[in-house]
Amino acid sequence: MREEVSFPCVADREAMRELRSSVRTQLEVWQIAEFTTNRIVLVVDEIASNSIDHSADYRVQEPHFELALDGAFLEFTFIDPDAPEQLVADLERRFAELTEPPALDDERGRGLFLIRQSLEDVSFTWSHTVGMTLAGRVPKNSR
Repeated sequence: MREEVSFPCVADREAMRELRSSVRTQLEVWQIAEFTTNRIVLVVDEIASNSIDHSADYRVQEPHFELALDGAFLEFTFIDPDAPEQLVADLERRFAELTEPPALDDERGRGLFLIRQSLEDVSFTWSHTVGMTLAGRVPKNSR
């Protein structure tokens, strides 16, 4: 049986605590292992923070996260309806080229590296109707 839940990602730093708490609570309801829960909450935090920091020039609608539990897998989706097509292409290219952690003094690439380390089957897509979709999944109780 597939269960799904969506979380708004308000582009406001004050809302971050509530977002992290809501995601953590839902994962606990689904009995997701603590290690996996911590990974997903960290990914949510990083993506939401980047969305707040880098979208001020194009933000009209709020992005949101979707989590789905489908059998043995937890599916993760971030949807940004306003992300420009070129931004998504750049993210996808940088993600594909990322083969090692960024330098400690490099301010760019840590979020993408975290996504690479935390999610499997990662994809970046863009469409006129949805905007950007970043999707990935992890085994329900992975380590």
